[in-house]
Amino acid sequence: MKNILWNPPEPGKTQMAQFMYRVNQVYDLDMNSYDELFNWSVNHIP
Repeated sequence: MKNILWNPPEPGKTQMAQFMYRVNQVYDLDMNSYDELFNWSVNHIP
């Protein structure tokens, strides 16, 4: 397992979280993690 180097103090306010929220809205999805966002981004080509 990898060691976590850093955790943001407010994860919901990061740019990645805001991007994931927007993608969820636009594409009617329910992603909740970086892994889900990553998989969607490499498998979904509009």
